[in-house]
Amino acid sequence: RIQGHISRHGRAILRGVLCEAAWVAVARDPALARSYHRIKLRRGGKRAIIAIARKLIGRIRHCLLQRQVYLLGYGEEDLKPMLKSEVKRTTMLDKVA
Repeated sequence: RIQGHISRHGRAILRGVLCEAAWVAVARDPALARSYHRIKLRRGGKRAIIAIARKLIGRIRHCLLQRQVYLLGYGEEDLKPMLKSEVKRTTMLDKVA
């Protein structure tokens, strides 16, 4: 599946914050970290973090629309489901603090 890019239209500050959030997500979320490293090998680090930012905004949107808590480690179709004991539940307030 080919996704589009993050366009340069819209608020620049929001794009910057989203990229910063993507770096934090790569450090904390094992599924996003694996995706980042896989993309980095093919496309380079800068493009990889933009791809992760795009994935992250899709996950944020899904959580908001479905009123669900974000689960670390989920979201990669090619990965085996993690055991419930391995899943860390976090809320938006945990991310801000």
